[in-house]
Formats: sequence, structure tokens, C-alpha cells
Amino acid sequence: ANPGHDDHGVPATFESMDQMIEILTSLIFTFSCQHAAVNFSQKDHFGFTPNAPAILRQPPPTKKGQATLKSNLATLPSKSQAAKAIATVYILTKFSEDERYLGNYSATAWDDKEALDAINRFQDKLEDISKNIKERNKKLDVPYTYLLPERIPNGTAI
Repeated sequence: ANPGHDDHGVPATFESMDQMIEILTSLIFTFSCQHAAVNFSQKDHFGFTPNAPAILRQPPPTKKGQATLKSNLATLPSKSQAAKAIATVYILTKFSEDERYLGNYSATAWDDKEALDAINRFQDKLEDISKNIKERNKKLDVPYTYLLPERIPNGTAI
């Protein structure tokens, strides 16, 4: 660990298969599901500048009741500044044209029967998860799509 940082519990060596499975599961989750949930939802939040302005042109009010429409507009980014921030978020949250999604592996990547069977079981589970999410989303005014398996890239890329 770097000076000033905790170890975060990552072992220098693996002492059991269960320990390795736990670490790898955590890494795969972080680089796929967690990244998708956090990254791809940014456009919905940051795409409307008043939600989270990238910059302020003057300090915000320090006392309740001081803000007016005029002072708010003077504080928020200019149209040009807001456009640049929105464009940046758009680029960072865009799926690549050749994106590979969770469980979608190249047909030539695996030739081991056990590995292919495990991949097929994983893909079946992902399909069930997707159906469950879509069913729940039918009851929502605004569906939550960020953790649909078919919208979760296999990893992170910028």
C-alpha cells in the first residue's frame, strides 16, 4: 500500500481457492457492474447543468435566502462552459461500437468444454437476471436500465 493508505485487505499471496475466488469476484464486479451503474448513469445526472455544474462562475451564496434567479444564473456556467461539460460526460458515458457485454465472449476465446459449459450457465443466469429486471421495470415510471446484463460492458475502457 502507498504511504498514508490502508492495505485494503488485498493479500500479497492467495492462501486458498476460496480467497482467490472472493478477490476475483470483487474485481470483476467492480470493473463491470459497479462501473456500469456509476459511469453510465452520469449522463442522466450531469446532463442537466443545474444538477451538478462542472464549474461555478462566482461563489455560491453563504446564507439561506440570498439566492435569486439573477444570482443563480450568474453563478452557473455559461452556455459554452456547460456545453463542454455535457459533451465530456456524453463521451465518457458512450458505449463503444465494438463493446463486449457481460457474458459475451469471442467464440474462439475458449475451446475447453468445462469453460464453455460454465460460460453457458453464466449466460443463462444473466438472461434470467435481465428478465427479472425488465419485469420490475414495467412497474416503474422511469426504468432502471444500468444493471441490465446486456448493458454492462465486460470491463472498463476510455
